[in-house]
This record gives sequence, C-alpha cells and structure tokens, in this order.
Amino acid sequence: MAFDSMLVRDSLDRYRAQPAFLLKKLALNTVLFWTHSQTALKTMVVTFLQWR
Repeated sequence: MAFDSMLVRDSLDRYRAQPAFLLKKLALNTVLFWTHSQTALKTMVVTFLQWR
C-alpha cells in the first residue's frame, strides 16, 4: 500500500511540474487506443513514440 501511494504521489508531482507531459501522454494514449493491433506497423510506430 505504501509503495502504491508513493507512485501516485510521484506521478501527480510530475504532472504538476511538467503539464506538457500530461498532454503528450493523453495524445499518445489516444493514438494507441485507435491504432493498437490494427496492423503491425501501426503498433510498432505507437510503441516507438511511447518510448521517447
């Protein structure tokens, strides 16, 4: 439980410190939602974008 709380706190702190990170994450997750597993190429491109 304590570890989960620490992870949530760290995540929220990162979003507060870097609002652009949240926007990037939302945008990438939107793309992932619509393209994941449609084709191997789309899945690889989305995976690459998430690792950057």
